[in-house]
Amino acid sequence: MDYPITIAFSISSMLYSLTTTYAVVYSVEQKISEDKNSQWVRSTYRILFHQDKLENLVITQNPTLWSLPKKSDYDQNSQ
Repeated sequence: MDYPITIAFSISSMLYSLTTTYAVVYSVEQKISEDKNSQWVRSTYRILFHQDKLENLVITQNPTLWSLPKKSDYDQNSQ
């Protein structure tokens, strides 16, 4: 029996550094349906990349479960 799969993908943050190593935090939201029941599940991951001299991206750390970034409470005017 085939089950419909719906996946939503969003990149939550990407950390650029002066080196050629990048950290990407992304979320995958998927709707899991079984019979008449369905639910949405969101998982967040972090992955590390290195960019070599030929500008190829090489994964240096496989996706790891991560927490979803939250909006900062920093207020520029209060400084």
